[in-house]
Amino acid sequence: MVFNAGMYHLWADEDLNEGIDILEYNISQHPNSDSSHNGLALLYQANGESEKALKHCNLSLKHSDSESSNYQNYKQRFDNIREKLSDTD
Repeated sequence: MVFNAGMYHLWADEDLNEGIDILEYNISQHPNSDSSHNGLALLYQANGESEKALKHCNLSLKHSDSESSNYQNYKQRFDNIREKLSDTD
């Protein structure tokens, strides 16, 4: 439920900082939540914080089942962010 609230602030209110705060809190309570780390990666990426986005993409990969479709989505996001970061170096 907290994850959904965090994402709501991104898509409906466009309040990235509020969404980030909500998901950071959720992660403090559920540090192994792959979906919360993924959501936080999306919010950080939308907020222009690519390094933090990459960190949370990596954590979403770490906490998900490598056989799941979510894992493949997380991996693709991780690779895209990493590639964008290397293009700016």
